[in-house]
Amino acid sequence: MKKLNLALMAMILIFCVSSAFSQGGEGATFTVSQKNQRVIEYLGPVVLQVATYNTVPGDANLMLIPNGFICKLTDFYKSGEVSKTAILYSSFSDCRIWSFDGDLNTFYKSGKPKVKTKYVQGKQHGLRITFNEDGTEQKRENYENGVLVVSGFKLDTKSW
Repeated sequence: MKKLNLALMAMILIFCVSSAFSQGGEGATFTVSQKNQRVIEYLGPVVLQVATYNTVPGDANLMLIPNGFICKLTDFYKSGEVSKTAILYSSFSDCRIWSFDGDLNTFYKSGKPKVKTKYVQGKQHGLRITFNEDGTEQKRENYENGVLVVSGFKLDTKSW
């Protein structure tokens, strides 16, 4: 019974912490390059590991350990309009080394979407939609682990 309660408490804690950060949280903003207008904002820890340790036999304490950090990248055109937004995963809280992990959207200078896609652990995964400059949809492609899927077949262009 005690183990069940401990597991339940761990799930509730993880939910509460991840919910707080998924709603934006308070994060530090790092301007990586003034020339290229790139801003990276730290959002918070992700993928929390739960560790238990005993101080007294039969008694257990919980400790949450961040297994990585999530940040938001925003690139701007030199004229100031947003050119790209993306969610990043990093092993470092300042996101100095990162990979795409989540939504990645690029935009025309007009602000209309250019490409909407998703990444999982640095690889395109899922639906990628490309738009014309007038906002109409140009094409749809599906990716699995970074590989383009065409009519149910994976098209691995890396081996060409």
